[in-house]
Amino acid sequence: MAGKPSDVVREAAAKYRLSTRGAVNFTEENFWAPIEKALDNPWTPDNPDGTIVMRLAENSLMHHDVAEYIKEQLNVDRIQHLTYGQGPRGSTRLRKALASFFNTDFGARRPVSYEEILIMSGATSIIDALAWSICNEGDGILIPQPFYTGYQIDIKQRARGELVPVPFEGVEGYASLDDVFAADVLRRALERQLALAKERGLRVAAVLLTNPHNPLGRCYPEETIVEAARFCATNDLHLISNEIYAKSVFDAKRSPPLPAFTSILSLDLEHVIDANLVHVVYGASKDFCANGLRLGVLQTRNVGVLESAARLGPFSWTPYIIQEIWARMLEDESFRSKFFEKNYRLIEESYAFTTKFLGQHGIPYYRGSNAGSFLWIDLRQYILGGADIRLLKRGGGASPFEEREEILDGALLQHGVSLSRGSIFFTEELGWFRLTFTLPKQELEQGLHRLVSALADIRDRAWECK
Repeated sequence: MAGKPSDVVREAAAKYRLSTRGAVNFTEENFWAPIEKALDNPWTPDNPDGTIVMRLAENSLMHHDVAEYIKEQLNVDRIQHLTYGQGPRGSTRLRKALASFFNTDFGARRPVSYEEILIMSGATSIIDALAWSICNEGDGILIPQPFYTGYQIDIKQRARGELVPVPFEGVEGYASLDDVFAADVLRRALERQLALAKERGLRVAAVLLTNPHNPLGRCYPEETIVEAARFCATNDLHLISNEIYAKSVFDAKRSPPLPAFTSILSLDLEHVIDANLVHVVYGASKDFCANGLRLGVLQTRNVGVLESAARLGPFSWTPYIIQEIWARMLEDESFRSKFFEKNYRLIEESYAFTTKFLGQHGIPYYRGSNAGSFLWIDLRQYILGGADIRLLKRGGGASPFEEREEILDGALLQHGVSLSRGSIFFTEELGWFRLTFTLPKQELEQGLHRLVSALADIRDRAWECK
C-alpha cells in the first residue's frame, strides 16, 4: 500500500488486529458483494421469482455440451491427478496443447513453445501475478476507458498496482465509441494520460488492452495494436494483451463488416517492440463456456516475468484433474471444431434476438459489437430527467446523475434482473449498462421483459434537475 494509511484503515487495523494491507483490503469496496447477492437467489424454471443475472460475462449457451463432454471424458488417474504432478507451473500436457492452439487458432507468427506458458486459477490470477511482477507498489498500468471492472481486483488487491484510466473525451479525432479503436486516437489518449501521470509523480509500468474489448465487445484492428506496441516501445512500457474472448467473435450482420479478431501473437512486431515487453493473457472461462473451471494462461517470452509469476504459482494452483479436462478439449480437434461452430451459431442467434427486442422497445445500444457475451446498452434517457445530456460526462457536475444511475440499478433489481452499470467500468459518460445476452432462451426473454418493466417504472420518476 503506497502512501500514508487513512484514519479508517488505521481504525480497522487496530480494531481487528490487522496489518495495514489487511485493513486496506477490509475497508475497500467488496467487488463481489452485489454479485453474490444477485447469485443468492438465481432464476431457474423451478424458481421463477429468482433474480435473472445479466451482469456476468458468462456464456451459458454451451453449458450442456461442456458438461456432457466432461462426463464422457473424465477418468481419475492416481499418478496424474492425485499427486503434485509436474508442480504449480501447470501440466506439461495442457501447456503443450495451449501452445499448439495458439499456433493454429491465434496464428502465432513465431511458434509458441509450451515453455513460454504458465497456468493459474483464472485470468484474474494471471493479471495479479503480472502486476506483482512488473509493478512496484503504487506503479500504474494504463487502461483505455471504459474497461473491465475486475481489473480493480486483479491489479490493486494484492499487487498494489495503480489503475490509470485513459479517457478519450477531448482527444483530437474522438467523436464516438468507435474511435476508441482508432490507432491515432488511442495513441494521443495514451500520450496525454502518460504525461499527466508523470506530472503527478506516478511511474507507469504497462499498457493493458482487452482484445476483444470488454465491455464494448469489439476487436482492435491490427494497426491499432501495432500503434499501442510502438507507444509502449517508445516509453519502455510492458504491453499486456488480454485475449480471453478471442474465439467468441460472431457475425453481427453489419455492412461493412466489423473488424475480426487479430491476436498480438500473429503480428510482425520484431522491429516495433522488444518481445520481452509483450505478454498475452488467456483462459478457459469465456471461449470454452467454463467460468467455473478457473483456468488462466500467461504466454510470454520474457523469462524474468515468467519465472517471477511462476513463483506465485503455489497460491493459484489449479487441480491437475481440471487441467486435464481442458487439455482434452484442446487436443480433440473434432470436438473443438464442432463446439466452436455451434457456439458461434448460438451466440449469433442470441445476439439477433436481443438486439431485435431492444429495437422494438426503443432501447439504444452500441452497434459496434461483434464479440463477447454482452451488449453496451444506452439507458441515459432514463436518468436525464430533461437535463442537458452533457451533464452526464464524468467529472462535469455529474454527481446527481451518479445517484440516479444507482437508483436505476436498484429498480432493475427490484424487478428481478441484475445488470452492470457503466460507472463500474470507468465509463466516461453515465447511463450506460452492460447486458449479457448469452443466456438460455427462456431466461433471456424473461430477463429482457423484466428490464422493460423496470424502465417503464423509472421513466415515470420525477427527477429533480439540479
